[in-house]
Amino acid sequence: MVKANRSSLDQVVSQISRFRKNRDVTVLVVAGSQTENEYVTGLLTLHGFNVLSAHDGEDALDQVAANPGIALVITDYRLPKLDGLKLISRLRDTYSKNELAIIGLSGDGDSILSARFLKIGANDYLHKPFQPEEFYCRVNQNIEILETIRNLKHSATRDFLTGLYNHRLLMESGARMLAASKRQGEAICVALLDIDFFKSINDTYGHDAGDMMLKSVARTISKRFRSADIVARYGGEEFCVVMNVEKISVAQGIFNELRDEIREASVNFDGDTLSVTVSIGITIGLADNLEDLLSEADTNLYAAKESGRDRAVTTLFGS
Repeated sequence: MVKANRSSLDQVVSQISRFRKNRDVTVLVVAGSQTENEYVTGLLTLHGFNVLSAHDGEDALDQVAANPGIALVITDYRLPKLDGLKLISRLRDTYSKNELAIIGLSGDGDSILSARFLKIGANDYLHKPFQPEEFYCRVNQNIEILETIRNLKHSATRDFLTGLYNHRLLMESGARMLAASKRQGEAICVALLDIDFFKSINDTYGHDAGDMMLKSVARTISKRFRSADIVARYGGEEFCVVMNVEKISVAQGIFNELRDEIREASVNFDGDTLSVTVSIGITIGLADNLEDLLSEADTNLYAAKESGRDRAVTTLFGS
């Protein structure tokens, strides 16, 4: 009896947790019948999901394109203009199963329709009429699989302490940005930032204070740049930014302002107010590979350190 009670309690806690998470999950319901659309939408709304609806396949494609936050599409087989199988095929041209979950629905008596749905790219299939309990189990299972995959991807590409991109992602995405810039004939900017006298913080206050400072500097850096820019922890107390900027004056202005922001920021640790400065090495141009740009940025970073720290040194690549 105790075990049953504990199990029931765990189930309730799990459902409450799931309900809270559902507020951040958007689901698109695609059904040709208004009655069916309202029924499925009602089930999802009851469990706290954000729900969008479409009444034909073409409308569904437009909705997914206009709402990149959609995590799950639930589509009937029989739809005007574009049936469920063709809709799934079109969606899979752009979105993998790990990016967008799809559940197919059908009340047809075709015994192999479920296999056709799964073969064309659906994550799951439900035959109508279905029980609400089964519906919720299938929906939650597919959402949780997506969340697990996204968490794994996040862990693989993010620095565990600062939340910035890690060195691996920097090198992969930076190389792609460089290749795209070369095709377009646009210069790329690579900057390395190093916290001045960081070792003294660890030596004086301990590594907990050092970690707090690293996270503070990371937040200040990440707020400064666009989502299209690459902001990463390069290693230790070093950070890297890769972005499209062609003029030295523009890059120098951006990073000097960032320098000021970091200097003015502070963290409180055991009653002490701690602040730091950064030295920055920047290079702008195009190279055969990202490593060459990083090497020149590192040379400029060394020059900034040697000339007094708390400054930025910028050069055109190869000049």
